[in-house]
Amino acid sequence: KPIKFSFHADNIRKQRGMSKSQVILVVKSPEYFKTMSDGRKIAVKTVQNREITVIYREEEKYIKIITVI
Repeated sequence: KPIKFSFHADNIRKQRGMSKSQVILVVKSPEYFKTMSDGRKIAVKTVQNREITVIYREEEKYIKIITVI
């Protein structure tokens, strides 16, 4: 599925110096993964000595990145 970034997630990503490819890597191959009760998903992975947490929602036709930490 294609991956889309919310306006908020894209701004936070840029502020924290993360590339889109790093965030996508976390979603595609997390070291830790959990589905929350409201359907949002949390993926965590260490990329280049930095732990990145991505919160996203899987829609019917795409994955929507909500925020990155």
